[in-house]
Amino acid sequence: MRGQRQARPRELWLLFAQTVTIVLALLFVYALVAPGGGFGREQPAAIDGQLSFSASLRRIMPSVVSIRTGGSDGPLADGFGIGSGVIVDAAGHILTNHHVIENSDDITVITGQGLSLDAEVLGSDPATDLAVLRVFPEEPLAAASFQDRRAPVQVGDVVMAVGSPYGLPSTASLGIVSAVGRSALGLSRYEHFIQTDAAINHGSSGGALTNVHGELVGISTALFAREHQGVYAQGIGFAIPAELAEAAYAQILAHGKFRRGWIGLRLGDINPLSARFSNVVDAWLVKGVEPNSPSERAGIEPGDLLLAINGRPPSQISFIEEATGELLRPGSEIELSLQRSTDLFAVTVRVYER
Repeated sequence: MRGQRQARPRELWLLFAQTVTIVLALLFVYALVAPGGGFGREQPAAIDGQLSFSASLRRIMPSVVSIRTGGSDGPLADGFGIGSGVIVDAAGHILTNHHVIENSDDITVITGQGLSLDAEVLGSDPATDLAVLRVFPEEPLAAASFQDRRAPVQVGDVVMAVGSPYGLPSTASLGIVSAVGRSALGLSRYEHFIQTDAAINHGSSGGALTNVHGELVGISTALFAREHQGVYAQGIGFAIPAELAEAAYAQILAHGKFRRGWIGLRLGDINPLSARFSNVVDAWLVKGVEPNSPSERAGIEPGDLLLAINGRPPSQISFIEEATGELLRPGSEIELSLQRSTDLFAVTVRVYER
């Protein structure tokens, strides 16, 4: 009769490792669902069996303000002279849309607590439709937190729009991210919008689009109001990505405006015919060269293909770099790699401030 088989050291080690893994997994789940869990982030909670985002909204709502400009009147104003904004630091800086405060001298900010404050425009950028206001509170304001850039917004993410539609303060709506990177809408020069079906209406512009933790993922900016055969589009709203909004805040705080470089090129996507003829796919087509610009002086011509900037092709250059001026820094020199017909060449141009 055989005796009982003795456990070998390797088997004991595997058993130990599996046990530790299970314990750590249970602790992780507990950290997410326990009150105050989620490693310091607000989590959706189940209240009487129903999913609730109340804790997340309590986090963001004190940071969302109503904005009134000269000409608005009453809590249900028709959209003229009303908007929303997001407090981004305790000292009183507020992000909103350029179109909310454009050509306005009389601007009032009303906090979620009902505090009314006169505001001044610190800086504005029509190219991104962003602006920064400054108020002077007697006590520090509640500032919003931005979502971690390492966790980008994805299609299907649950989001909440918070603002003052039609002048109704602290209004929240729920939806999902329907698409990212929307462009060519004719709303601003630099477009890379988050599309959502969370309700965005007149007066919501400049308000917050947040994730389920109450962190800022975008600035609400527009709704799709087109009509087809008597039926208006529904559930199509757009928000400026928080990464671009945060960059606007930093630049305007430092310089009073966005500092962008200029080399005098007007670029477009390469068309299939040019791509087939030149055997190039990853490139920009030079559609125009401004007179007396650095690019004209360097000999660049319409029809050339721009293959790379400082060795980086278009596919490796992000929208944020282009929109914020990181790509073309005023005062710097850059190398442009180009193709004309079948000839390759490179030029160095100096970047001037636009």
